[in-house]
Amino acid sequence: MKNLILLSSLSGLLCACSSIPVPVNPGIVIPNLLPKNPMTNYVPQADPFMTQPNIAGTSPQRSNTPAAPAIIAAAPTSTLAIAKAIPASYSPAPIPAVTLPLAHPVSNKTAAPPKIITPANTVSTPQKGRLQNLSWLSGRILKNQTAGNPEKLINWNERGNFVTLGIGHFIWYPSNKKGQYNESFPVFLNYAKANGAQLPAWLANQYQEGAPWSNSATFARARNDPQVRELHAFMNKTLNLQANFMMARLKQTLPAMLQNLPPNERQRVQNNYLTVERSPGGIYPLLDYIQFKGSGINPAERYSGQGWGLLQVLQEMQTVKPGSAALAEFRRSADDVLIRRIANAPADKREARLLSQWLDRISTYNLGKSG
Repeated sequence: MKNLILLSSLSGLLCACSSIPVPVNPGIVIPNLLPKNPMTNYVPQADPFMTQPNIAGTSPQRSNTPAAPAIIAAAPTSTLAIAKAIPASYSPAPIPAVTLPLAHPVSNKTAAPPKIITPANTVSTPQKGRLQNLSWLSGRILKNQTAGNPEKLINWNERGNFVTLGIGHFIWYPSNKKGQYNESFPVFLNYAKANGAQLPAWLANQYQEGAPWSNSATFARARNDPQVRELHAFMNKTLNLQANFMMARLKQTLPAMLQNLPPNERQRVQNNYLTVERSPGGIYPLLDYIQFKGSGINPAERYSGQGWGLLQVLQEMQTVKPGSAALAEFRRSADDVLIRRIANAPADKREARLLSQWLDRISTYNLGKSG
């Protein structure tokens, strides 16, 4: 089935190329996604303003046949826009508290009550000493997001008119300006302070009021100012805290991913999530994929009614036990979801040229590379 999808994608791509001349510079080489992959530059990422129609559709039957990314990678490049995913930090509305069903129901009468998940825009602070050492995870995501360059921990989102910071692309709006997405950077700073982080003095006085840069031009001029250098240093020093914060937000995003599913499907998807999470190194693919391709709950992120976020990957997974088998099944499902996205994508998007990069990134979701 994958081969048919790939051939269909390539056929549509070639048709599009024959009707729309695209200048190609033979000297341009698309970089390998890992480890040199600043996600904000080379990979579809956090553009909350691009939408696609939500057309009802059904999921195609999956195949376990390996993909053939080398054929797709040879497709010509283009400057046309590409549909982009919204990471968890770009959630357009607070996520309501939801009561989750038991992941593994028990038969005795003393079963623990279901867990209540708090809203995602109010991450609860763990008790002192409860932080996990996630330096390995933050380092891997840093490579994925910025090619390991700390200078890219702070960027200006031109369309959104806000700053994104850290490996989680936390949003910080200019002073006296707000937008349609949750402002996650102040929430992270509250979390960081509660866990003993020392904020630069100017940042401690400023962050609740908003970013001191009103637009991209003022931000560009301030790139080498002492304040920005201090902010870079702070974000670089708190990578482990950022990973812990992102993990807390991921757990709190799960109810929103489940709430619109049928009850039997909700239980299965939750079990798949927990199976991956409980596998050695399993938190990495969960966190990285939701930053890479979004949560999958945004109805605007659909081709032919089918999404490509973390929710869809969990839905496509078969039931397996925690461990290497769970990570392998997550990778297989993610490959299928991304190949299906390309098969459903309009030909003029020319997304097939990115498939090999996407699959390279997914290939790191294994015990050897993630732990």
